Amino acid sequence: VRIAILDSGIELSQDQKDMYDANPRFEYRSWVGEDAEWKDDVGHGTHLAVLLRKISPNAVIHVARVFKKKPHIEKSAQNIAEAIRYAVDEWKVDIIVMSFGFGSKNEVVYDAIKYAAFNDVLMFAAASNDGKNRPDGVAWPAIESHVICIHSGDGYGNQSSFTPSPKENMRIMVLGECVRSAWPPNLNLVGDNKDMSGTSCAAPIAAGVAAVILDYAR
Repeated sequence: VRIAILDSGIELSQDQKDMYDANPRFEYRSWVGEDAEWKDDVGHGTHLAVLLRKISPNAVIHVARVFKKKPHIEKSAQNIAEAIRYAVDEWKVDIIVMSFGFGSKNEVVYDAIKYAAFNDVLMFAAASNDGKNRPDGVAWPAIESHVICIHSGDGYGNQSSFTPSPKENMRIMVLGECVRSAWPPNLNLVGDNKDMSGTSCAAPIAAGVAAVILDYAR
């Protein structure tokens, strides 16, 4: 099973690479510069990519760096769209993970999402972390019919306070609170791991479970 995760990249210490970048190895490509070396300025992508590795250890994980620090619908749209199409055509992925959300629809990204759906690629996206404060509820692209929207819950199965109210056909919830995973060594954290919460953490967990089921079915 091949999975693409579109985020801020990945950056690991040598000890982390020895632990997580075994066979199958991570694949990496950046859409925000010429850097061939692994890079992650904020840690978000690293945390989620390694989390995905933990859930689905036999999957080939393709890391697409589509933004440096925080995704912006106008600035990041072309990168996201190109990465989706590349993941479908070149990486031949089965699953795409998008742990980000926007307040409005973008046609360039939407066309790429439709292209991936036409090619039978499963797509998972974070619902949003705005709880009931978001007037439109679920963020885009998680609200799209071609995308599987993932909500967050705690370790007891309760809905997280920051996850939006579920809409019809958008009722998948997995763990998204206090999730521990790897953190880039360049960000001066004591230790190699960090706990994070959010629907962005829940999305790769759900995608990883889907990958395990798909791998078993094959």
